[in-house]
Amino acid sequence: MEKINYDEFKEYVATNIRDFLPEKEKKNVITLRKIRKVNQTMDCLTIKRPGSKIIPNIYLNSLYEQYKDGKGIDEILREIADTWTESISNEICDLLQYENMTPELIKERVYYQLINKGKNRSLLEQVPHRDFCDLAV
Repeated sequence: MEKINYDEFKEYVATNIRDFLPEKEKKNVITLRKIRKVNQTMDCLTIKRPGSKIIPNIYLNSLYEQYKDGKGIDEILREIADTWTESISNEICDLLQYENMTPELIKERVYYQLINKGKNRSLLEQVPHRDFCDLAV
């Protein structure tokens, strides 16, 4: 197969990942999304089980770099399916852990990050923050 550009790669992955999932997972909802992170926007693939509360994000930017470096697209699809299957298998343990969370336990898991306010305007529109000079916390 001739090398494809990034947009074609994303579409190919979203269209073909179902073929690499276990049979019982083939009816899941597959979506391409953009996620805002500090100083950047990342493209991700989500595979959602109906009724599930946990939806792992699989970031495609670095996977495309692997593809450009010569890794086969089927190998990448297999890795995505394996990563998703492993992530989702931990769902019950993760949910049980969070069901017992108290405000005190949640406070222990909150981490602050100092970021550039100008480069992260769109992110800051969606998250709680405090301005600090030309930065935000």
